[in-house]
Amino acid sequence: MKVILDARLLATAYEKRGIGEYAKGVLRHLPVVAPDMEFVIFLADKSHICFLPDLPNISWSLIKRSWRHPFMEDIFKLPGEIKKTGAHLYHALAALGPLRNINLPYWSPVPVVATVHDLHIEILDDPYLVSCRKEWRYKVQRRAAERAYLVADSTYTAQTLVEHDLLGRSEPVVVPLGCDEPIVPESVEKDNMVLFIGDAPHKNVASVVQVFCMLSVRLPDWRFVMVGSKSRIRGLAQGYADDLLTSGKLVIREEPDETEMRELYERSRLLFMPSLSEGFGF
Repeated sequence: MKVILDARLLATAYEKRGIGEYAKGVLRHLPVVAPDMEFVIFLADKSHICFLPDLPNISWSLIKRSWRHPFMEDIFKLPGEIKKTGAHLYHALAALGPLRNINLPYWSPVPVVATVHDLHIEILDDPYLVSCRKEWRYKVQRRAAERAYLVADSTYTAQTLVEHDLLGRSEPVVVPLGCDEPIVPESVEKDNMVLFIGDAPHKNVASVVQVFCMLSVRLPDWRFVMVGSKSRIRGLAQGYADDLLTSGKLVIREEPDETEMRELYERSRLLFMPSLSEGFGF
């Protein structure tokens, strides 16, 4: 059996996070656990060949997005590219939802499997994107989704797909690698700590620090940890952060390594999200 893995989002891998990292993980493990299957990998750039495991059952094809609107290119170009490979199944490793530019063809000569990620499903409640649902583009993408078997990376994502009536043939298969999978051993002791990631202006840093100021009065035993540039956070917070820093209730961690970040996630009781569409703020 020959399977296409659409890995054109490999470039989004950033510091071992993101959809690109998910695609890299699939490429590393799937050919190993399924040695009797043949895989064709769709890549957006030749430089991504280095991510492919050196196995005899793997080949690759370069699918460049050269058009101005990649959404249209996926609709009209992908079916032909899929047919040329002679594959039996097409798997889009990251379908960004029916309201986004997704690597999901409108029509496919073979069955389609699409993975929907929890951080992308959040955009369905965005007021601007909701207004786009009546457009032709949304109708086309919905038709594409109805023809695909969907894989959700958490039960939350699966439930959201059902609530927004975005399912086609059946309920999605849940692969628990998203927000519903416990990533912390139960033996790890939690601290009364709120964790916030990011120092960019669009992550509502000023509002976050103001909320921390109010909560510090009601929750004297809690502390707040922000990850980012100390000078940038203080500048965006407009003086609100100074008193919290002096009292020790606010701690700013600059450029923590992977071990320190893991410890922060494991010991925090709460993760403060900058906004719904920002996910965890990475």
